[in-house]
Amino acid sequence: MLNQQLDYSQPLPDPDLKNGKTVIRGHILGYNPVYGTTLNFNCSDWFFFDVFGQSLPIAEDGSFYYETNLMIPGDATLRVGRKSFEIFLVPGGELEITFNLPEIYWSESRLFGKKDRRPLVWFEGTYAGLNTELTKYAGLTSIYSADNFYENICGVTPAQYKKYVTKIYEKNRDEILKNKLLSDAARTYMINNLEMSYFFAIKGYKGTISYAPMISGKKGVKRADMTVGENYYDDILRLDFIHSPYIRYGGYPDFVRAATEDFKGKFEPQPIWEDILRAKPLGSILARLKPLSEKQMLTLDSISEPEIKKALTIRNQKVMDLLAESAKKTGYTICQLDTAVTADSLLAVITRPYRGKVVLIDMWNTWCGPCMRAMNSLKPVKEELRDVIYVYVADESSPEGKWKITIPDIHGIHYRITNEQSAALGKLYEYPGIPTYFVIDREGKLSYKVTGFPGAEKMREELIKL
Repeated sequence: MLNQQLDYSQPLPDPDLKNGKTVIRGHILGYNPVYGTTLNFNCSDWFFFDVFGQSLPIAEDGSFYYETNLMIPGDATLRVGRKSFEIFLVPGGELEITFNLPEIYWSESRLFGKKDRRPLVWFEGTYAGLNTELTKYAGLTSIYSADNFYENICGVTPAQYKKYVTKIYEKNRDEILKNKLLSDAARTYMINNLEMSYFFAIKGYKGTISYAPMISGKKGVKRADMTVGENYYDDILRLDFIHSPYIRYGGYPDFVRAATEDFKGKFEPQPIWEDILRAKPLGSILARLKPLSEKQMLTLDSISEPEIKKALTIRNQKVMDLLAESAKKTGYTICQLDTAVTADSLLAVITRPYRGKVVLIDMWNTWCGPCMRAMNSLKPVKEELRDVIYVYVADESSPEGKWKITIPDIHGIHYRITNEQSAALGKLYEYPGIPTYFVIDREGKLSYKVTGFPGAEKMREELIKL
């Protein structure tokens, strides 16, 4: 058991802008590299949110270390395997986390998942007490965390949706306010996040209802009329979080965009809003690990808030350093494919230069965890079968910057095709997802195709028999 010193009386930090290095370190108890356990970090930063997150390296002994620059306190997510943990970070802070991997696996099982067992995670360091509370009750802060949320809204009208979402909001709010075990800081923080979640759930009703059948897997759902009355949003425009200083935690720029576009004239503009609106597109570019252009640097120079400018400058330099470091590496080749090449000839065009050789084509993307794990499993096969040509094909869903930084460590031939080419290829060869593998024989004919990694030994068998 860890010797935790948890301070539950610590007040929330002021939501001021002040850049600082934030460190996350820790250990995964029960970790074994053969399990394929992954650790993914995603920070709800003002400007650099990445939907797929950042994969954190795990040492063989289960330890991990990550540092990043933060501009303002706020929430982040750490995902161990399929289990997500909400955490609270501050600029200049250091949070040490110990994950109980066996218990995490138990919690995910159907048989034991609902039983009370030992803790899944322990915290030490900056705001360890608050983080411990959030681990227990974080599900109450998100409307979308309700059981069977997307299944329950398939085909509903906007009025039915609002009634359902409001019921979740009121239930969660009541649970938070009545929970006497919560510290004042945790209660304030959770109510603030819940109200923001409710605000965006109502504001984004149309997209949420529309995508519900796809997310839930329901088929044949008829779409209801999406028209709403002029008073549909009145309730969320009166929420308390709008006037709280803690609105600046987390997704504040999304609120600013809503206030200046969807609800223009409903709120009094703040001086910082103009800088936020200028910075948000720059942050999106940098989140895709693409450095700013000269024109975009001029936009950066026009931002008056020094801490926003500093955060963007730090991230831009980090991206340029990563690209420069990647450019020094060898063992990989980037090839261009004409966008006019159609699916029925795409494999032939890619493999034509390698007639007389066996070619393994790996369809992957930077956001695909199973793809990356499979590549690591195949490294011994690549070392053994050096005469095989290894071709890796990603599409535009892999941000170009992240793709360029990732591929130097994947030795082989690399292509980045269009999304249209990728979709057409999937339809032609009838594969539902990635990773998907094609083995092309010495005459350029397809000899083997599989979706999902079949194992290193099976792949080796398919390659050596040609």
